Amino acid sequence: MPKTTSVIPNAVRDLVVSEQTDATESFAQTVQSLLTAPDPLIFLRARHWLSGQGLARLVDLAAEWIGQQPSQARLLAELCARAATAIGADEILPPTAYIRSQAHAINAEFDRALELIEQARTGFIQQNDLISAVRTSVGRISVLEQLGRYDDALSTGREALHVLATLPASTAIHSIAAKIHQNLGLCYQALGRQQDALSAYADAELRYRTLDDTEGIGFVLNNRGLVLLDLGRPREALSIFESAMLIFDQAGLVLEVAHALNNIGYSRIALGRYTQGLNAYEQARQLLQPLEASTDKQVLLLDLAGAYLNLNLSPESLSAYREVLPSLQQAGMRHELARAQWGMGAALISQAHYAEAKPYLAAAESIFREAGHRPAWAGVLLEQSALAQMESDAGLARQYAQAALAVTKDSGLPLQQAQAHLRLAELTPDVVAAQSQLDLAQTLNQQLGLPQLRRRWLHQMGQLAVRTGSQQAESFLREAMQMVEQQRASLSQERLRASFVHDKADVYDDLVQFYLAQPTPDNIEKVFDVAERARARTLTERLARLSQLDSPTGNSQTVLDAVAIEMQAVQFKLHALYGRMMAVGDIDDAGGGLDESQMAELQLRAVQLEQTLSRLHLRRDEADAAEPNSLAQPLTYQILKEKWPMISQSASQAACIVSYFVQRSGVIVAMVLIGEVTPTLRVIPVGNIAQVQRLLDKLSLQWDRLSQNATLAQRHAVQLEQSARGVLGALYQELFHPLAEALQGRQSTRLIIIPHSLLHQVPFQALHDGARYLIDVYDIVYAPSVTHVVLNRQRPSAPDLPSTVFGVADALIPNATLEARAVAGSLAASSPNAVQLYLNEDATLEHFYSLSGLGKRILHMACHGLFRADNPMFSALKLHDGWLMAANVIDMKLGGAIVTLSACESGRSQANGGDELSGLTQAFLGAGVGLLVVSLWLAHDAATKELMTDWYERMRNGMDRVSALRQAQLALRERWPHPYHWAAFIAIGG
Repeated sequence: MPKTTSVIPNAVRDLVVSEQTDATESFAQTVQSLLTAPDPLIFLRARHWLSGQGLARLVDLAAEWIGQQPSQARLLAELCARAATAIGADEILPPTAYIRSQAHAINAEFDRALELIEQARTGFIQQNDLISAVRTSVGRISVLEQLGRYDDALSTGREALHVLATLPASTAIHSIAAKIHQNLGLCYQALGRQQDALSAYADAELRYRTLDDTEGIGFVLNNRGLVLLDLGRPREALSIFESAMLIFDQAGLVLEVAHALNNIGYSRIALGRYTQGLNAYEQARQLLQPLEASTDKQVLLLDLAGAYLNLNLSPESLSAYREVLPSLQQAGMRHELARAQWGMGAALISQAHYAEAKPYLAAAESIFREAGHRPAWAGVLLEQSALAQMESDAGLARQYAQAALAVTKDSGLPLQQAQAHLRLAELTPDVVAAQSQLDLAQTLNQQLGLPQLRRRWLHQMGQLAVRTGSQQAESFLREAMQMVEQQRASLSQERLRASFVHDKADVYDDLVQFYLAQPTPDNIEKVFDVAERARARTLTERLARLSQLDSPTGNSQTVLDAVAIEMQAVQFKLHALYGRMMAVGDIDDAGGGLDESQMAELQLRAVQLEQTLSRLHLRRDEADAAEPNSLAQPLTYQILKEKWPMISQSASQAACIVSYFVQRSGVIVAMVLIGEVTPTLRVIPVGNIAQVQRLLDKLSLQWDRLSQNATLAQRHAVQLEQSARGVLGALYQELFHPLAEALQGRQSTRLIIIPHSLLHQVPFQALHDGARYLIDVYDIVYAPSVTHVVLNRQRPSAPDLPSTVFGVADALIPNATLEARAVAGSLAASSPNAVQLYLNEDATLEHFYSLSGLGKRILHMACHGLFRADNPMFSALKLHDGWLMAANVIDMKLGGAIVTLSACESGRSQANGGDELSGLTQAFLGAGVGLLVVSLWLAHDAATKELMTDWYERMRNGMDRVSALRQAQLALRERWPHPYHWAAFIAIGG
């Protein structure tokens, strides 16, 4: 839940009558000088402020500051308290204690805040000021509510209202009562008593309107909006938050504007307006940044973590939750702590850390159940249901979902009820019972009108229609897919669009299944269309608009500059850590080697810095993002036929596009033959995905054994090759054998392989049919999608620029500089342009970044590579002075470049549910590279040097790049027969 607005009344505006209430700007500026004066008492005396009346005016200003600059307000109140003690002005002490309590509460120092509130109350009682003493109850309720001590807070409120009822009616009495009702509303809200909360807010608003207190009305509006969020009414809530923000802005209440912006962001996220929601969070962050308001900053980070999780940015979400949890625990903010535990559990589930997620969810469920907060309690139960489902315990999953439904029954919580019905429908095997649950969910969502619920309902209706054989399945599934794509298109950041589809990709799978079950010619074309829509959309869109990217200006640039400074500082620390972790023979300060615990500590620090840097990237991207325009649309088969003449003319030889699509249990292939008069499309089912996964695991073990033990590889070379050939033969049977018949008699000598999901790990050139490898028959090039192939062939021709070669050697890759020199020699002999060669200490990040925007060139990099499976965009290449990370490369413009990353695992990628690649491959392709040559596993240093030297020599002699790579690999195989040595490198570009 976003940030509530509690009330601790303006201490002096309510408590001290001052003859001078016009705190002018010049007065405030003079007071700023007071705060830094060497001797404040001398400063006060010189300006005739060292008196009860003068100090009262200063206290009044401190009260004005509390909502704008709480740390300054606290300092001024403390100074006034010391001065009052010095001159015996005891009447000043209670209000200064109360102002200080507000500052400590804002900074999550709740125990100290309660001490000061009690100090203020006691002081007012001693002065026989009963109204002011009662007024301190407002602040006490607020702090107790933050601590989760709801019974104490409600008791304090009831006692205060009872005392007020005995006093003569007045403006002050009505003001105090309004604020008490407002803060009691917060307690009811935290206890899940929404109707009681609304009643309390209505009472508070009526009194504020009687008093013509616009700011008070703003406070009530803000809190009423939060109740509406609990009730699943974010549209109404958003309108209310926007009204509250205008009130706070006009009153100059910076802290409250930040609260309202935070709530606006939360509402927009709930409505699927992700970009607008993140913008609101960023505005709130900028307002809070200079303030000493740790409570508000933690709540903002908590809500931002939830937004990241909603967008499938699990690493960033986990980072935020891990940062905020200790602070909330220390501050004793039980409600927010439970929210963080719930979010932490959900984020861990998204990364398949099921056992780790359970205690977080159990702790959150316990807090919400104890407090009686039904909306959050039901939400955690549904999360526990999802966890049980992930662990294949359908019975337990149903129990949790039924418990969630019971919690929300007759409680006026349509959002949580609808979510529970959808979960039960998903878990119910009986068709009639499942339809009943979906009908109930739809009835509730018709009241709510929430797009996320609508999309889930459509998808489940489509799945149910497939089970019953209804032709409505197509319309349900297509509408669900369109909703996914509409929401995705509203996101301005490429990275958010890439992650958004991750948990929604099943709808594409279900549509493909539906069309395959009725394989008419029209449906076969639809299979191609849907499969193409399901892959690498963000990369395609980036390439389509790469030339249109402009530099930011104005306020956006100011934010970017500030974020860039933070990013540089984090990167500097990160590079130093990487250096220590990768150094050969690394030693500690005592001269000994790093032990496992020291290495684990370094790795933990690196992960923490990476997560911080990743969140900074998101902030930077948000500031740099333009409003989404018309995004490039994926290719349809109809458009492919229209573009066929251009595609065929641009092809140097006959080719066959082999586009794979991985489903839940199987794999299909869409084949399109290039070089004929018209395209020919065939869709063929191939392997079992579980078997493919097992074979890939075996292959990975083979590569690991060879990379770790060169002596073993040499001693048992024949047996190891035969073993690998067996696995590659089994992969051939699963993935390619069904295609062989369709390819017989064709003139195609080149295959354009478009992998999908885990098939990005498959070395198709090394698949073996029992007699030969695929590379013996075909040139093989890879591509992210058919759309990418067409875009690549539409690139305008550009003049070649000087080639650039980087080489960084060390004890593990001594041949890197030899390779770089050989490559540079071949390039110099074949090109009239000069070759830039950067070796070792000259191979710097600065030299690499200088290539951005310079246009087409050949770029070769021989160095260390590091693939990060846990965070692929931190996969990196090691240059002399630091690590070139994927996250930095993707920001560059390398339009049309031919790039070779002669480094270990440079081609390994991680594909999410939308088949958006993440790693160095995505980064370089996203920077506009025309052809990319990368390695799928740990490349052998000597074999790589030989391969690269031969490949560039063949290109120098006029051979096509892809054909030259194939011939160089075939030649290398004569000396290094094992596929580990010759098959690691692939060409991507199509």
